Amino acid sequence: MAFEKNAVLAAHKLIKKYNTSDPYELAKKCGYILLYADLGDINYAQRDYYKRINVITLNSRSNESL
Repeated sequence: MAFEKNAVLAAHKLIKKYNTSDPYELAKKCGYILLYADLGDINYAQRDYYKRINVITLNSRSNESL
């Protein structure tokens, strides 16, 4: 992970702190905005930070069940 050296440990801390493992609920509680957009065939998601707003854009073309 580019932003966190130990992403698994950070994820476990968030799960324990917010008492949920639902990624959508965790994103909401951490202040992220979730959007859906066509990101092409390569990306499943991207994280953006603009004017102090954290945004996660999920690929609407992804075949993975969410």
